[in-house]
Amino acid sequence: DDMRRKVLTDELATEEKLLADARTVYANGAPVPLPEEQGNAAKYQERIARLRQAVQLHERNIEALKKELGATR
Repeated sequence: DDMRRKVLTDELATEEKLLADARTVYANGAPVPLPEEQGNAAKYQERIARLRQAVQLHERNIEALKKELGATR
């Protein structure tokens, strides 16, 4: 059980780092447009949607890991 807890704790730390990175790139829904997105609003919106999905995915993963850690006590 200690080994499982350590694995979950390590996964949680990794997910929290990935979430922080994803939030930085997402920039509250207003990332700086890439050069190829300057004249292409649709492409920019697609990237924003992908970045938002990445943030949400990491948030869900963290939630699940915390729930799992709570169950191992």
